[in-house]
Amino acid sequence: MRSGAPGRLCQYTAPLLTPSSALHPTSTITYSAKPVPKVKPETRWQKFAKAKGIKKQKRSRMIFDEATQEWKPRFGYKRVNDDQNDWVIPVPGNAGA
Repeated sequence: MRSGAPGRLCQYTAPLLTPSSALHPTSTITYSAKPVPKVKPETRWQKFAKAKGIKKQKRSRMIFDEATQEWKPRFGYKRVNDDQNDWVIPVPGNAGA
């Protein structure tokens, strides 16, 4: 037994620890090879688009073809409104023969 008051065990009061006091204060500074880029000013177009509410939209690749009732690509193979599908073209009456 430890020396102290007879009949009592050793009294120990632990310091009050809170989550913030248990961690060391952060003092480490990390460096990078390049500085953080600065905020660039808006261009005239960006200001105009924001004022008018214009948002950039990506056009979809597929379009619904009303004639065939199918979804077809906007361009390329089997595209919508393809003129090459009509292999017979009528000759106008004023064409020189």
